[in-house]
Amino acid sequence: MAELVGGALLSGFLDVLFDRLASQEVLNFFQEKKVLAKLLDELKIRLLSANKLLNDAELKKLMDEDVQKWLDELKEVLYAADHVMDKINTEALQRKVEEGDQSQSKASKLFNFMPKLYSSFDNKIRSEIEEILATLDLLLRQKDELGLREGVHQNRPQRLPAPLVDTCDVYGRDAEKEAIVELLLADDNGGRKLSVIPIVGMGGIGKTTLAQLVYNDSRVQDYFALKVWVTVSEEFDVFKLTRVIIEAITSRKCDIQDLYQLQNALKKEVMGKRFLFVHDDVWNENYELWDALKSPFNFGADGSKILVTTRSEIVASKMGTVPAYSLQIISDDDCWKLFANHVFENIGSGVHPDFLEMGKEIVKKCKGLPLAVKSIAGVLRSLSSSEEWRGILENDVWELQFQENQKNMILPALWLSYQFLTPQLKRCFAYCSIFPKD
Repeated sequence: MAELVGGALLSGFLDVLFDRLASQEVLNFFQEKKVLAKLLDELKIRLLSANKLLNDAELKKLMDEDVQKWLDELKEVLYAADHVMDKINTEALQRKVEEGDQSQSKASKLFNFMPKLYSSFDNKIRSEIEEILATLDLLLRQKDELGLREGVHQNRPQRLPAPLVDTCDVYGRDAEKEAIVELLLADDNGGRKLSVIPIVGMGGIGKTTLAQLVYNDSRVQDYFALKVWVTVSEEFDVFKLTRVIIEAITSRKCDIQDLYQLQNALKKEVMGKRFLFVHDDVWNENYELWDALKSPFNFGADGSKILVTTRSEIVASKMGTVPAYSLQIISDDDCWKLFANHVFENIGSGVHPDFLEMGKEIVKKCKGLPLAVKSIAGVLRSLSSSEEWRGILENDVWELQFQENQKNMILPALWLSYQFLTPQLKRCFAYCSIFPKD
């Protein structure tokens, strides 16, 4: 998803450029340079025109490689403009400092030669700005050919899903929940003290939700003396994960800095106790790292379990001690119940037939993925006209194939949700995407 938010970043970058072009230092510097001042005004106009096309370009880049190339070229010319502004600011600052030193004889003599230097600088900057303007003109002339329109806005707010699972908001997982609970409560670990149960499935299918349902089940809560939930994600850091588990068990901050001592401390906490650890969203396929992490776990009591959620069959095979539980999509009926619960929860029975019909068609496009259903429901609950609903239903983004193996089937729904964020929130989303997962 992060690679799809370039338009938001460019929009924010343009705002910074506009601020720099309007700064007092720049205005003072060009006060007596009419030719350069005129070029700067032209640059502002071209950048404003490009900015008006960004929203539409962002919408269309997924379906048109030429639009994506257009955005890439625009990004390069914006970087060039920013580099020119750096040069201008540096020169303006240098001139200000040297003008302030005119009272000193040596500086005054040097300053007498500055017009020549400024002339050379002016010519260079003029050439660079003219080159940028030529590139921008070329890009702006392509807008009709690419079908880009000015002033395309989608400023609807999106309602974000709750971080913790609500049993009343889960549909079609009763059988799966019972199957996992049965595995967790089984006394026979196949001759092992510790059993590792992987839940495998594509993104958005509900692995974490199912794990939360199981983790919070009263039977599971009563069966295990220790229970810890750890979000692992892409960075599989043995030291950090071990410390997180210790702190969750003890409810105290752990200041141990040596991994060996840390693992010994965890060993003492789990020794002789039956525990359940959930390792959510595991990506790492390095068996040596997993083997190092689990070494203290082997000192727990018989019947201890680890529940792993992952998208990777390789992760499941390396970590699991039992066959992986492969989570499947939910039915259209269950998707519809989930959808209706979010979209129509405050309406009751007075839903217009058009919304019901279009809603069911939209739900089918979510391909049985609960997260896709909830994401698109968060958009539709704020749209009040049938035209807006039809715009979602007939959007071309549903037809996109992000990967042939369909592991990213959820992206169309997430992309539509992203499009209905305000421009400011899009930039915030793009900024947050540079941080590691979780």
